Amino acid sequence: NGNERSQFGQIMVMYLETMGITGAMYTATAGLVYRSRPFVYGDKAPLEKRLNKGGQRSFYGGHVATTAAATFFTAKVFQDFNPGSRLTPYLYTGAGALTVLMGYMRIQAGYHFLSDCVLSGLIGAATGIVVPQLHKKKAFKNMSLTPFYQSDAKGFSLVYRVR
Repeated sequence: NGNERSQFGQIMVMYLETMGITGAMYTATAGLVYRSRPFVYGDKAPLEKRLNKGGQRSFYGGHVATTAAATFFTAKVFQDFNPGSRLTPYLYTGAGALTVLMGYMRIQAGYHFLSDCVLSGLIGAATGIVVPQLHKKKAFKNMSLTPFYQSDAKGFSLVYRVR
């Protein structure tokens, strides 16, 4: 509707924040946690694929987290602009279904365990819902959270401006 179109820039910034935070959390975790992917344990995958360092990035799943973040973000923003809409439960159900489908496909492909996908879905859904919610709170207007990655450090920068 017109109200959503007039807020397009703000919605896009929130979406980019959501995806940036989700990606930064995955990148930091994938670089710190070494957990073998399921295909490493079998002999169906070629040896060079099983020995590749990417075979140690099972925990947690970036594809599932990104899918959850994007779909739950969409449902949350729709709900905020259309309170009381009868479509809201369907959007959240669709967000959950797409996240589960992505998790299922990643498990079937041998890239993740069920526990990886469950955690990924929870992290992505939380990010997709919390980022727009934080933008609604006046108490957080002076605060910014920015992911950063440098050669010697990675993490988040939290800044609070005192007026």
